[in-house]
Amino acid sequence: MVTNYGEKIVKVKQSQMINRYNKTDKFKLVVVCLESQYGKFKREFENLVIKTVPDSIL
Repeated sequence: MVTNYGEKIVKVKQSQMINRYNKTDKFKLVVVCLESQYGKFKREFENLVIKTVPDSIL
């Protein structure tokens, strides 16, 4: 699990690129983020499943 917001975006985009390059949808990406980050990730990755955890977990 990547906790850094910027790093998470880079990793997700890399995974999407690899899936396109390999012409596969075997690997379904799911973004897990804090509730307070949900809006940012929803705007960045509209087509992905986004699950949230409470901010109080930290």
